[in-house]
Parts: sequence; C-alpha cells; structure tokens
Amino acid sequence: MTTSSESLAGQAEALLASAFARLQQPTKKLAAFRTASGRQLALALERKDAIFIWAELHDGSLPGVTLNNVKRPGVPYGPDQPRSSAVNSQCRNLAVGNRAYYLRCDSLGALERFAKWYGTA
Repeated sequence: MTTSSESLAGQAEALLASAFARLQQPTKKLAAFRTASGRQLALALERKDAIFIWAELHDGSLPGVTLNNVKRPGVPYGPDQPRSSAVNSQCRNLAVGNRAYYLRCDSLGALERFAKWYGTA
C-alpha cells in the first residue's frame, strides 16, 4: 500500500482516499471524506502520536478504535462542544451544531477496520 518511510498520517490519508470520496482538497490540518451514503469523516493530519479521525458514528466494539473526548470522557462531542475550526469549515455534518465522534485508531489496521464498518454503516 505505502512505504514505511511515509508518515502515519500520510498512510492513513491514502487508506481513506482509497475507500471514500474526498469532500475537498486536504489542508495542512485536515483531510475530509464522504462515504457513498453521504456520511462525513475527517482525518487530523497534524497528529503524530496516533491516527485521529472525526466521524458521525462509532461502533464501540471495534478493536483499537477508542472515543477521545478530553472534556467529556466516554461520550461523543455534543452539538454545543467546540472543536477544530478545520472541522467546522470543511465538514458540515461534523461541525458545531452536530454530535461528532473524535476517535483514536491505534494502528492502520484499526483504521482499516473502522473504514470498512463506516462505509456500510
């Protein structure tokens, strides 16, 4: 799929780009995608420690994919909870005013499992 010298975020972006349509060209901070059914998904490109994505849904039983909400642990971002301005400007369905899941994927394998599930959810 990709070379080992490519960044984790770059590998994650390539994986998502092969599975979903882009909403628009990626920025320095975010790559936004859309499933065939219209659900949105966004990859945080500046995170280096793991793969972080924004999504409209989450299946808590997927191994290696965990909810990441520092202010309200264990729950998705509420419609009133602030989030990245990049998310607000690129992904209307994930922006303030909507519930959104900020997820950490422990590996490319976990992201791939999530993408397969999300594409059919």
